Amino acid sequence: INKAGDIVIEAQYYDADDFSEGLACVKPGRKYGFIDPAGTLVVPAVYDHAFAFSEGLAQVKIGSKWGYVDISGKVVILPLFASSGKFSEGRACVKSGDKYGYIDATGRMVVPAEYDHAFAFSEGLARVQVGDKWGFIDPDGEMVINPRFVELFSFEDGLAIVKFKNGWGYI
Repeated sequence: INKAGDIVIEAQYYDADDFSEGLACVKPGRKYGFIDPAGTLVVPAVYDHAFAFSEGLAQVKIGSKWGYVDISGKVVILPLFASSGKFSEGRACVKSGDKYGYIDATGRMVVPAEYDHAFAFSEGLARVQVGDKWGFIDPDGEMVINPRFVELFSFEDGLAIVKFKNGWGYI
């Protein structure tokens, strides 16, 4: 609907996501594609799964692997990954084998897949898991806050929520 409450695009999808960068991910049948604000399917529904655009690229699943397409639907990063995350601050978290690392917008692995789990960059840092502890790396993969936390969340407004053995705090 629009802000006046008028229906702009009729209910016709099995799944739909928010608009991002001018397109929305939808599932009109068994596959996912992308529509424009008029409801026109501008990227064909040929993907087994897909997520919203971020920094000009969208995650798409082809078979059992994840890659990325641009807004024209062109595959720009081949589906080589067991899982993938959205681009944030020029990097996307991907799972290669059983570990996580980061690629740039060309698909080049810029932070080796050596983490047990990882999340998107926020305020210049990404949270990563090494064994049973969490810490933060910079975009070059340098550990800037050593893994010593039981759990943590991304930095927002200069602070991150972290869990110690005895409770939660902020760094």
